[in-house]
Amino acid sequence: MARLAEQAGRLEPAEDLLEAHGHARRCLEIATRTNARKNLVKAWRLAGETACAARRWDEAGRALHEARTIAEAIRNPTQLWRTYGALAAFYVEQGQEEAARRAAVNAVRVVDGIVAGVPDDSLRASLERFL
Repeated sequence: MARLAEQAGRLEPAEDLLEAHGHARRCLEIATRTNARKNLVKAWRLAGETACAARRWDEAGRALHEARTIAEAIRNPTQLWRTYGALAAFYVEQGQEEAARRAAVNAVRVVDGIVAGVPDDSLRASLERFL
């Protein structure tokens, strides 16, 4: 599952969107079969991102919202900020500036929480410089 997601995530823009969609579909099938919720988030997000690239907006919105719902339920910070980021990009493409801003703010809030939780003061200070 992870290898398929990585492959789809590395596809060049010029590559066939059908191939990317196929990767996303296979990831979703595997994640659904194993009921690995973190992988379900990844698979739904990948499906949403490939649908965005193909400008299939309804499909993209449904997939990204499903990814967000699961990510929020499992409270996985990495999956949350990535999904909020994908939603922000989706909303920008739709011209929904306020929704894009809210999604981006949510992503930043999650990242800030991750950084604040780093126990090593030196490492936390280094990370804060990037924010």
